[in-house]
Amino acid sequence: MTVDHDQAASILYPGSDTPPAAAPAPAPATSKADPADVLYPKDAPEDVDANTSETDTEAPETAPEAYEAVVLPEGMDVDEATSQSFFELAGSQGFTSDQAQALVNFQSELVERQNQAWSETLKGWEKETRNDDLVGGHRINDTYRSAKTLVETYGDEGLGDLFDHYGLNHHPLVMRFLSRVSDELR
Repeated sequence: MTVDHDQAASILYPGSDTPPAAAPAPAPATSKADPADVLYPKDAPEDVDANTSETDTEAPETAPEAYEAVVLPEGMDVDEATSQSFFELAGSQGFTSDQAQALVNFQSELVERQNQAWSETLKGWEKETRNDDLVGGHRINDTYRSAKTLVETYGDEGLGDLFDHYGLNHHPLVMRFLSRVSDELR
């Protein structure tokens, strides 16, 4: 899936061609303020709870009660708690269903890109290991076999799964290490 960023910007920032500009940086202070005056101003009301703000009690003006129209891209699953958390956040920010959908689309594209980058990293590790002077080339099958035996014999339960999950069973540094240890134990 590809998200048209101009379209997403128009949904997130209706009536504008671009996102709102960042607020200007505050002017530098000309005098040294007492930190106690900054943290505890003398004119602050005494009955304010430090864990709330004025906006905590304001209801969003444009957020719909539910975001039934927001759909996940095909093949993407999210648990109910995460969905609910997102919808609460979208509602608290006053997002319309279109704005919430634009964020879902954008996030799914980011996840897709991250997955693709990770896949490319794993392929690169495997290629580097297969071409490595110490463990690759004609030695690659023996390297994988001895590494597997070493992990199964001396590793705790689940270590092999950890290697598989994170692709460490193809990382050249890990495979060189395991090969050296295996050679020492022979």
